[in-house]
Amino acid sequence: MRKPFFFFISSLLAALITTAQPTQRSSDLMYPLLIKPKLNASFGEMRPNHFHMGLDLSTEAKENLPVQAPADGYIARIKIESGGFGRAIYINHPNGTTTVYAHMNRFLPAVETYLEKKQYEQESWKIDLSVPAGLFRVKRGQIIGYSGNTGSSEGPHLHFELRDTKTEHCLNPLTNGISVEDHVSPEPKQLAFYDYDKSIYEQVPMLIALIKKGDSYVPASPIDLPFEKVAVGILASDRSDGSYNPNGIYRALLKQGEQKLAGFTLENISYDFTRNINGHIDYVHRYKGGNYIQLLHRPKFFQEDIYAGFAGKSFLLNTNNIERYEIHIADAHQNTSVIAFSIRKSGSQVKKIWSGQPIVYSQKNTYQVDGIKFDFSPDAFYDGFHMQVLTIASNDFEEKSKSYQVQPDYIPVNSSFRVSIQSSQSNLDTSKLLIRKTIKHKIEIKKAVYDGFGFSAMFRELGAFQLIEDRESPLVQFNLQKGALVKSGTLISIAVSDNNKSIKSFEARCNGKWLMFKPTGTRYQYQVDDHLPIGEHLLTAVVVDEAGNKTFAQLPFKRL
Repeated sequence: MRKPFFFFISSLLAALITTAQPTQRSSDLMYPLLIKPKLNASFGEMRPNHFHMGLDLSTEAKENLPVQAPADGYIARIKIESGGFGRAIYINHPNGTTTVYAHMNRFLPAVETYLEKKQYEQESWKIDLSVPAGLFRVKRGQIIGYSGNTGSSEGPHLHFELRDTKTEHCLNPLTNGISVEDHVSPEPKQLAFYDYDKSIYEQVPMLIALIKKGDSYVPASPIDLPFEKVAVGILASDRSDGSYNPNGIYRALLKQGEQKLAGFTLENISYDFTRNINGHIDYVHRYKGGNYIQLLHRPKFFQEDIYAGFAGKSFLLNTNNIERYEIHIADAHQNTSVIAFSIRKSGSQVKKIWSGQPIVYSQKNTYQVDGIKFDFSPDAFYDGFHMQVLTIASNDFEEKSKSYQVQPDYIPVNSSFRVSIQSSQSNLDTSKLLIRKTIKHKIEIKKAVYDGFGFSAMFRELGAFQLIEDRESPLVQFNLQKGALVKSGTLISIAVSDNNKSIKSFEARCNGKWLMFKPTGTRYQYQVDDHLPIGEHLLTAVVVDEAGNKTFAQLPFKRL
């Protein structure tokens, strides 16, 4: 009898939180590129483990297009990393917003000089730099740099974000001043129906294709459901004028008559909770090769404030009577499409008995079987499921425990959890122990530390876990021979490899002074410049892997 009260309180809190969000800024922003506006991706689109937190602006597959400030402000932050945003710059504006420009190739010359100075001061190519307010002021329309393809970009474009400066929540730029021509309504493609009484991870959705009929989209077949509590999901996409690239939708609203029952709006998203996308979608359906199905009802555990604060239940009550509903889906320019459908209860289900230990959402869970223990925090899962572990004997010398395969391994985990593994072997070098996690041929390596039960590390995905020992040092190879002659512009490249592909740190010093090598794949590269004076030099590279194995490599050479 406690569930209705819980649903009421959850909905009330969601409504209060939604009301407290930053208000929209309606002032016009200048488009950041000097070409016709065109979207490659919209705000809030579905991505692996995160919402897309900005707009991907087309650069027509070109690099080095001028990027301009959309409003007056000052450069507040510069971030350089090999993945993620690559080279990114942040501008604070007087109205309390921050604009972000990612995957850039170059910044203003003065900014580049300042950045390089700070990288050498901190002895790090990778840097997240706070810039003093007012040091680099910019005016609306001023060129701030040039677009590129750096970081985790999959092709030339400009990733643009609009944030609330105080909270760093990302705001939808299309409802806050960025203008793109768009007269195209979203296209709904499928409805998905779930039994709310079951875990979303322990059922297969009933998928219903949609067809266009008049001004609405309707099911291609009748919807008879064998369960009473119905949760609804949709598959839909959108596009803007002149673009055939499918983008995400902005809003979905489930209604019965004039009563609003459920829905979501992708307007204000926090980076703290962007991983909640795995609760917003049917994660298992996507994991197994399906499309992104977005859920209209707030998941059983969810932290992000994208769901409207409806006072109703988190499901539709399905009876023997035909009940009619509509779903209104819209883009950020309020182009809208309507889905009209009816459901009724028909037939019954066979209850499946699941094996394994029940894992309960919103509670702390510990799973322990011979030789391994998992500790999950209350915010780890969006719904419950049944967990078990299969054990496989070790085969190789480096393997210091059995391999433990979590079943099922496709459950999304919201927060980091601890895995602790015991070893029955003696003569372990405990300083060289790692835990290896494998899922879908993807390997993750973490340093293992003794915690009283066994050797532990923190992870954020399920899979197969095994304790291994690594005593093998990384390999280092220079592209130049000893005694090589170099001059300004010469590329010095250092190739680095490791048996577990787990390089923890790299450092290069010339005659004891730090030299800035840029990571590029498995290589670190430096192009000779004024930081390397004329004369004889000794270059020393130090590479450390996750287990702490260290390699020193030296190269004597001369700069002309």
